[in-house]
Amino acid sequence: MGTTILNVSRDGLRSKTITREYIQHYNYDRGHQSYKYKTPAEIYYATAEKAA
Repeated sequence: MGTTILNVSRDGLRSKTITREYIQHYNYDRGHQSYKYKTPAEIYYATAEKAA
């Protein structure tokens, strides 16, 4: 079985760090097909600017 970002960790701090890094990647680095390959952060901040 290959190594993945979601490997089980016995260290709670390491688990927290891995989770934080994955959420950062998911929201700020990874383009989403449903958003025409923009990130969720790009969509959120563009919507927030229009609402202001």
